[in-house]
Amino acid sequence: MKKFLRKLFPDGNSKFINKNNQVILDVNAKESYFSSMSDLELQKSSLDLINKTSSISQNTIIESFALVREASKRVLGMRHFDVQLAGGIVLNQNMVAEMRTGEGKTLVA
Repeated sequence: MKKFLRKLFPDGNSKFINKNNQVILDVNAKESYFSSMSDLELQKSSLDLINKTSSISQNTIIESFALVREASKRVLGMRHFDVQLAGGIVLNQNMVAEMRTGEGKTLVA
């Protein structure tokens, strides 16, 4: 019965995830594109992205999240999970992200 009621009346977190799930899926789809790049190509892509920030679009956000994920994987040895991408989306929308201990708040920031 609880599951049924939650589907009928989702809480704020569920609404946010449903609304932004496509962004996370699009970031995941770009992962293989960025992981196939050399370090120099990744740096060039990063500079190109910086130059495009005068007009921030959904595509720019997706590219930047995917690029940061790949850079983090290479430099820190840590890959952003979907929950951390969702936390980044929350911060990008000028909201506060509340996460439990161990969910990777530092990597989100």
